Amino acid sequence: MNVLIVTNGYPPSAVGGVEVYSQAIAQGLLARSHQVTVFCRESRSDLPDYEVDDSVEDGIRVIRVVNDFKHIQAFEETYASRAIDDLFESLLRELQPDLVHFNHLIGLSVGLPEIAASHSVPQVTSLHDFWYLCARVNLEDWRGRACGGPRQGGDCYRCVTGSSGWLRLRAQALSLGKPLLSARLRNRVRDWGWLPRDSSVTASTGTREDFAVRYQRFSDALRNSEAVLAPSQFVAEAFHANGLDDLGVRVLPLGVESFESGAPSHSFPQEIHLGYVGPLIPAKGLDVLLEAMRHIDDPRFRLLVFGRDDVDAAYTRRIVRRSGRDRRISLMGPFQPGERGRVYGDMDLVIIASRVPESFSLVAREALQAGVPVLAADIGALPEVIHPGVNGDLFVPGDPGSLEGKLREISEDPDSLRHMVVGKTSGLLSAEAHIGRLQAIYAEAASETRAA
Repeated sequence: MNVLIVTNGYPPSAVGGVEVYSQAIAQGLLARSHQVTVFCRESRSDLPDYEVDDSVEDGIRVIRVVNDFKHIQAFEETYASRAIDDLFESLLRELQPDLVHFNHLIGLSVGLPEIAASHSVPQVTSLHDFWYLCARVNLEDWRGRACGGPRQGGDCYRCVTGSSGWLRLRAQALSLGKPLLSARLRNRVRDWGWLPRDSSVTASTGTREDFAVRYQRFSDALRNSEAVLAPSQFVAEAFHANGLDDLGVRVLPLGVESFESGAPSHSFPQEIHLGYVGPLIPAKGLDVLLEAMRHIDDPRFRLLVFGRDDVDAAYTRRIVRRSGRDRRISLMGPFQPGERGRVYGDMDLVIIASRVPESFSLVAREALQAGVPVLAADIGALPEVIHPGVNGDLFVPGDPGSLEGKLREISEDPDSLRHMVVGKTSGLLSAEAHIGRLQAIYAEAASETRAA
């Protein structure tokens, strides 16, 4: 089968969850003798928007389209691009793929599914997060609180533009002034905390009607797919609750690649290594974990923080200041996928302190596969994989006191961690099994299109 994978980025220049997943399935399909092409967005401040890099990487053709919203003029341009639509349509004519798998459209264009449908190309869509519903991506309101979505009491207009006149005025001024700022100066202003990093917020001059149009266009885009996939029951239910119950969303958990865990570099329980894995952003709640740690005077605890620190400069500075006061905390930076065994192998407990709903949490599953129990916020899809007293525990999201209480229990009885059922017995879907199920879904989608 000739498969075209569409995603918001691709390694090595982008290594987030969706990007790594897109690479994993591309390589998995190639290994099973499929022809694979990747069409993705690329961030390059040194190049003009819509410049294309077309190369072959490990046997996979990767077409990277630069889009940093350098000349954005209207709210619609935060999610739709005529230039990218045209590039994609040209690619479809050239490739004539048997199927398109849409993994993400952020930084690309909501028009791509309609174009694929106009060429009678079957399509499968994976809902890795809530971009189709939420201009802030993660069902997180402007105060950083969890949101039910646009049909569950969420006010997208107020959320993106800010609730106060001052915030909205600032957002509008920055949005209108954006074309006048160089890329370097925009990055500096972002570092100061004045200009939001995500493109959906920079053009915050949209009206309520604009947000209604956005919702409708993404809903229509999804309805072009022969199969819509969610990584968890939580994601499927969120789309159902927000007016998209006709999609027939299927739950297909992401596959977890097997890896061998390294030997711990410490002596448990004389040292108890806690682990945080994820970017340093407010939604992931690292500050909640630091606050909980601050109230526990246990010298055996050591917190290892792994993740990107270049996403939110103001938040990173706050984390650096707070962690610098506690010698038990080490900021380790990001790690490559090949280092997972070493990283997880040196942890006794992984903590996921997310404030907003997790759509899946690969970190939780990687930890369990490595034999490490997980202490997680009771939010989103996390309760689907973390079972208290079995492979970890849950605490109230955003509540340092609740997390502190769980950590105190571990401080008093660290051996309880060794009684958790983790590792090979966790019932996780393997990467190979995931690819197998995906192939079957592709075949079914292609046959439905032929039948129609």
